[in-house]
Amino acid sequence: MSQHRPPTPRAFRDVMGTFPTGVAIVATAHEGRRYGMTINSLTSISLDPMIVMVSLDTGSQTGRMIQARGAFTINLIGEHQEDLSRRFVMKVADRFEGVATVSRDDDLPVIAGTTGHLVARVMQSAQVGDHTVVYGEVTECGAGDHAPLVYFRGSYGRVTSWVKLRDSHDEFESAVHRRSTGWG
Repeated sequence: MSQHRPPTPRAFRDVMGTFPTGVAIVATAHEGRRYGMTINSLTSISLDPMIVMVSLDTGSQTGRMIQARGAFTINLIGEHQEDLSRRFVMKVADRFEGVATVSRDDDLPVIAGTTGHLVARVMQSAQVGDHTVVYGEVTECGAGDHAPLVYFRGSYGRVTSWVKLRDSHDEFESAVHRRSTGWG
């Protein structure tokens, strides 16, 4: 008979690392400065209203500035933008220096050339463990035409079947419909 031991933080991290995720840069602007950080913990919560959730290190400056501003962007990073993902985890004075962004009246940073972006206003947040979970109501979104960057077991990768899935969109939608109606 085997005994079950509580997992260690390292074991938990290793197991969660086997779940591939997309890579995003969450960002905001506050009092004339731009803030951003790389994340892989985000999800859509609701379609009506459109709500997203991001999980941010509680001690992060970006997280504090998102709360202060009350609005943020999520920039979905393409496979051609791995360098941006790495840049936005580094300790540098201005992570946005030299990064192309879309000019906006509200100054919220939307990074150019991404797989997609969302703009959201903070609805609520809660500290959960060592992270702050932020729920945002989506006020704008746009999709690009790039394959996403993927994070798996501590490394970056690419989605090799992306073109096939994109090209068979109608077939995919039909399969989703069949499953949602209880057959298939």
